[in-house]
Amino acid sequence: MISSSDARSESRHGVFLETSAHIARVLGSSEMRRGIHVVIRAHEAFATSRFVVDEFQAVVGRLYDVVIEGLRQLHPQSRPRQVDDIWAEILEGLPAFVPGGGKLLSALGTALAARFKGEPVSPTAAVNFLDGQRHLVSEALFVIEGRDLRDLDAIIDNSSCCQWGGDLPDRSKAAPCDTCKLRVLCIDQQEQFIASAATLAQANREESKSLRRLLSEVLTDAPFDLLGTVTKNPGPFGDVIILWDVPHSWSILTRDRTFVILREKHRPDVNVIMVRLPRIISGLSCLVSTPIRISSTVEGILANYTSIDACIVAATRLGRKRGRFVLTVPGLGWANRTGRFERVQNVNGTFQHGIRWVKTPSKPRNEQNDSMKQGGLPNE
Repeated sequence: MISSSDARSESRHGVFLETSAHIARVLGSSEMRRGIHVVIRAHEAFATSRFVVDEFQAVVGRLYDVVIEGLRQLHPQSRPRQVDDIWAEILEGLPAFVPGGGKLLSALGTALAARFKGEPVSPTAAVNFLDGQRHLVSEALFVIEGRDLRDLDAIIDNSSCCQWGGDLPDRSKAAPCDTCKLRVLCIDQQEQFIASAATLAQANREESKSLRRLLSEVLTDAPFDLLGTVTKNPGPFGDVIILWDVPHSWSILTRDRTFVILREKHRPDVNVIMVRLPRIISGLSCLVSTPIRISSTVEGILANYTSIDACIVAATRLGRKRGRFVLTVPGLGWANRTGRFERVQNVNGTFQHGIRWVKTPSKPRNEQNDSMKQGGLPNE
């Protein structure tokens, strides 16, 4: 593992992979994984952090545990049945909230179906398969471009603390211990840590409500125990810890727009790179019709696109947010592709429309890729 200061002296052109980027790199579609590796190769160095590793294992590892436990509740364990039937039984018994959410859960179901290819399978065999996959996924986290982060000394550790997961009767006397790394953020750099947490508390993000409550409690205590509060609540404070894990002047690769918000006020030296599918440049003319313009179509330019979204440029606003439309692109052989408007921006009198496909567009002629293959679980 390396400290921030060590990484800072090594390179000003590195990329730091945040938890969501790792999940997309290991479990995302082949197209998503390709795009991530293009970004990694464009930098001189790459790294992650101990907190990110722990968060990945807590989310992904815990999801596997939940599904495997669900499989073990099915009886009889040795009786083969269709994967769809097994999966339906598992879903009925799962809690309302599962680690990683529905998309990751769906990826596990897809992996099961792909592995057994319609053949009957027993719950025991399914457990053995997912248990093996769990191990492969855990190891895949550490391997980037064929190199092991552990061997490269590329796991930054600013968060080691004896209090993580602890329930000590007198936490203030028990910490910080001599080897505590988190004390730097929570004690030595307390002012900037609280300031960045306060920004996130007001940002209307998932963790904002919890942060408002926790900061209010912490700041009314005298003396306040920020270290104890953070280690008891890693979820709300996680992105703040990761923000300060990123070495000076590096880029952070993420799917979480929280880091765009935090960067603007607290880490202007950091470049935020959002994980997204590689965009195919088009520039071809297109025709757009909407319910508002049933009897006519409007010309525009398909600026770029992926298998799930696109950008259409036009001289006028084509529709309202969440409104649907039908697109025809003669140059790609597309006819009557359906999508919806996600955002519209007026740039120097030209309207740029961010859209998402409702029905995935067919691949353009001569486009050689496997972008529609989903479920990037490692091979056995």
